[in-house]
Amino acid sequence: MLVLDGVPAAAVPRVWPFALPFIERALAEGGGHFLAGDVLAALERGEMQLWALWREGRLAGALVTEIVRWPQRSVCRLVLAGAEDGLREEWLPWLGTIEAWARAHGCAAIEIYGRPGWARLLPGARRRVVLEWNLDGKE
Repeated sequence: MLVLDGVPAAAVPRVWPFALPFIERALAEGGGHFLAGDVLAALERGEMQLWALWREGRLAGALVTEIVRWPQRSVCRLVLAGAEDGLREEWLPWLGTIEAWARAHGCAAIEIYGRPGWARLLPGARRRVVLEWNLDGKE
């Protein structure tokens, strides 16, 4: 059974060594925006949030989000995600948890910068430069 937990900023140093391989794999596929140390520093400052995907008491994946506050609205951006082989789609049932958290933090939408393959996994998302869906269910 898989469980998704948000990791408080104060607990990031304890979880980070286990999350790092997943983060590094995601960074290797990314656009060079961050180094692992940049992500760790932002997590510890509370500027980004770490989500841990647990399987039978061990970390099986990690997701990093950030809240982006624009003048007219805020969005929750899914920044990085990595999981054990075969688990890429397994965290999707917990997307509702992240959406509820984002709503509680004043976000109007979720967006993800990612490879085009994410469009197949998130059918409710609109494909643009980013994938984005509104939390109120409107397009």
